[in-house]
Amino acid sequence: MKFLILIALSLCFSFADAQADSVLAKLPFGIVPGKTQLSDVASRGTCIQHVPRNDGQRCQVIRAQSGNFYVIFSENDAVMEVRFTTDSRLPQTWINAGIKFYIFPTGNQAMVKGTSIPELLKIIPLNGGVNITVAQTPYSADAHHVEFDVNELHYRLTVAEAGLIYIEVTEAY
Repeated sequence: MKFLILIALSLCFSFADAQADSVLAKLPFGIVPGKTQLSDVASRGTCIQHVPRNDGQRCQVIRAQSGNFYVIFSENDAVMEVRFTTDSRLPQTWINAGIKFYIFPTGNQAMVKGTSIPELLKIIPLNGGVNITVAQTPYSADAHHVEFDVNELHYRLTVAEAGLIYIEVTEAY
């Protein structure tokens, strides 16, 4: 009986370590949705969408200079969401883990398939992902959402027939 308890405790600690060490547990610039403020990342990109405010205008969306990803802010200037699209440069640690976007064929560039759902379902748990769900998107018969949590982050990936096309990261609830 003591042996089974030790195994169960060992598995719990291994799981906690996997989440803490996960390449998916950290966003660029140390961004933490719900905590990081506009002032912390404003100098790292260009405001591409303003909204009116009593005291003037405030930035709602920043496109990061390095990586071309998008940071969306709430009314209280906290990061609400981070978005990566096929024109974004993914963090190298994610690429090393096997996560890559579908690249549309243009000019001389050939199509490159993105990470598929079966591949993601192997990669995500290895990087501390829990509460993994896969569901068809309401707007496309061949696209699916893969959602999961890593530590305090909630990921929502959109995967089409050609592979991964969109990543949205918010605070996990």
